[in-house]
Amino acid sequence: MRKKEDQNPELAKLERKLETAEEYAGNAAHELKSPLASMKVLADVLLEQESVPEETYREFLRDISSQIDRETRVIDDLLQLALLGRQNDGDEEQSVLLDDIVKQVENNISQAAIQKNIRLHLNCQEHCHMYGSRQYLYDIILNLMENAVKYNVPGGKVFLDIKKKNGLLGIRVRDTGIGIGKHTGNDIFKRFYRENKEYSREQGGTGLGLAICKEAAEKMGGTIRYRSTKGEGSTFLVWIPVHNK
Repeated sequence: MRKKEDQNPELAKLERKLETAEEYAGNAAHELKSPLASMKVLADVLLEQESVPEETYREFLRDISSQIDRETRVIDDLLQLALLGRQNDGDEEQSVLLDDIVKQVENNISQAAIQKNIRLHLNCQEHCHMYGSRQYLYDIILNLMENAVKYNVPGGKVFLDIKKKNGLLGIRVRDTGIGIGKHTGNDIFKRFYRENKEYSREQGGTGLGLAICKEAAEKMGGTIRYRSTKGEGSTFLVWIPVHNK
């Protein structure tokens, strides 16, 4: 059997895509099946007991509710990736005020930040706007900010800076969290990739947030990069060409 590098380049490319699709499908099935399996076990334990103390009953229901939330997050992220894959460049373009997106993101993550005593420092250039996809910009900022809170330490800090410079919109998110290992590289942007799977699941991560950020940025002709030091925090930087209409 010929090695892939000896095959027709187009055929080898197709085979790699098929392997990626199979891996993606397998990962998606696992992420969707795990919460269902947990809920099944919890429900069966309750059903097998003739008499269950009210507090135990409530505890099990809280666990089931938590697993439902986890399942919902995975499904929502999968749907968002599917939309990113289908939509064409320029879809749903409009005049976007970044201040409004920042306020919406702050409302969505403030409770999680409060629970971990994390201070949010939000700096958006006054009246910063551009013509583009509001949904893509929201997805990028929300996912980066959610990760900065999830993978931070109690009492940590998260910094968001948004500004326009030299025809580009820059979005920078910096945290004082656990950081990322040097070995990770750009694998961090792969779908379902987790450096620490157990810790990520404990924090409610789906392993899809950064993949969404990358695809959304690239849809707008932009790039996403990061730098990180293990145990000291991470910085993610997105640059997107500014289109004015």
